Amino acid sequence: MLNIPSELIAEKNKLFASGAFLELLEIQMSDISETMRIVNNNEDVVYDGHTWQKFQFEPADFSESQEGETSRIGVKVSNVLRVTQGYIEETENGLINDTVIYRLIHSDHLDKNPAITQYFEIQKVECDEVWAYFTLGAENFFLNRFPLHMYSKNICRYEVFKGSDCLYSGSETVCKRTFAKCIELGNQVRFGGQPGLPGGFFDV
Repeated sequence: MLNIPSELIAEKNKLFASGAFLELLEIQMSDISETMRIVNNNEDVVYDGHTWQKFQFEPADFSESQEGETSRIGVKVSNVLRVTQGYIEETENGLINDTVIYRLIHSDHLDKNPAITQYFEIQKVECDEVWAYFTLGAENFFLNRFPLHMYSKNICRYEVFKGSDCLYSGSETVCKRTFAKCIELGNQVRFGGQPGLPGGFFDV
């Protein structure tokens, strides 16, 4: 079951709205230890402490094996300026087996967790002068967090800095999510970890 914030459900049900739902694509390039963060929008977006660059992408054709193998989906990312292809050629693995994360957020609620988060594994990449075509394995549920929350002695579980759980409102723009940093920012009352734990961490 998707854990969609109530504010985003309300936005979806509105007849008229000032904002819009935005698609984020995060391509983790393990071979060069870099991450490509793009938003399907006409301007950049700052979300979760990162700037997501405006970039066109859209679904490609779905494909499904007749032999019962894992179904696959496709996404194509703009390659007009050869930016995407440049990343691909810089890696030795061509991004094969790297992780792609798809998120759906709302422009009026950038402090909320995504309405949808899905993890995929890159199986194939092809490029032409217009698009870079990514063939993705079906959603990899092994990359989803389960159980839902991990409780740590020294690490905050809140993913969105200054979000509705964190509530930090100072001038700092980046947080390491440690208890020590939370104390430094004077926000330890809202710390999302459990300093009283006797050991490292456990899940519930």
